[in-house]
Formats: sequence, structure tokens, C-alpha cells
Amino acid sequence: MVSDLPPTKSPAKPAREFRRLGSFIARHRRARPMSKIAGLCQRYLAWYGNLSYDMRTNGENFVVQTLSAFKPQVLFDVGANVGDWSVAANRCCSNADIYAFEIASPTFAQLAANTRHLPGLHCENVGLSDAIGPIRIRHYSTFPALTSARCGCTGSRS
Repeated sequence: MVSDLPPTKSPAKPAREFRRLGSFIARHRRARPMSKIAGLCQRYLAWYGNLSYDMRTNGENFVVQTLSAFKPQVLFDVGANVGDWSVAANRCCSNADIYAFEIASPTFAQLAANTRHLPGLHCENVGLSDAIGPIRIRHYSTFPALTSARCGCTGSRS
């Protein structure tokens, strides 16, 4: 009996085609079209990874609303930045005491200003870590969410 279906590819052939495609991309990676494709792929991965600071789209509002069903008495916002999460948590969990920790002094000043009117919200200008020792803080005044700490720890871990 003769089939009118196209012949199936062997499993080895797709793997070989991917290797050839990979070699082609490696040889031409500096070409403008490849740079454009690479940029598009990086943007796609950022979107896919949901690298967003918008609480409405990144899932944080969902977390806060879900927490509110448990009627928590205490919440911690570690690395509070300017207080967006703390404000949302205070709105949804109004009976909870919320402790917001922010180590970068300029960002802490914004956090304190943004939350001073909220009852039950306590701001602390300290950082929490799993290591003992000094750290270096790199602060970005134009975009505080990028502020980061680098451990230069010489002490033991606790």
C-alpha cells in the first residue's frame, strides 16, 4: 500500500539542523540582522520573565490580596524600596503591623515620607542578611529599585 503522507524525518535530522543553525548564528553574530534578532529575543525573555516593577502586572497585588484572606497580624517588607508593597499591604491588611526594612538611606527617606501617614506601618533604616560583615551599597537616585548591596563579608555566617 502506498501512503500519500509525506515521509517522516528521522530524529537525528532535526538535531543536525539545529547544530547547523547554531553554527550559522555564531559565524554571523556581529551582523546587524543577527544583532536585531538578539535584541528582540532579549526583550522577549524580559517580558516572559516578567521583569516588571508594576505591582498590577507582576503578581505582587495578587500576593497581597491573597495574604489578606489570612488576616495576618504582622508582615515584613524586606528591601522595601520606596514603599509600594507596604502601602498595598496596609490597604489590604489594615489590621496588620507592617515592618518595612530599607538599607539605603536616600531610599529610606522616600519610604518614610511615602508611608508616614499610614497607621501600623513601621519603617526601619536597616538591612537584613544571612551573613555578618560590612557591605557596599550602590544607590541609583534616578531609579532606586536598582539599588543593590554587595557583601564584603569576612565574618562567619549565622
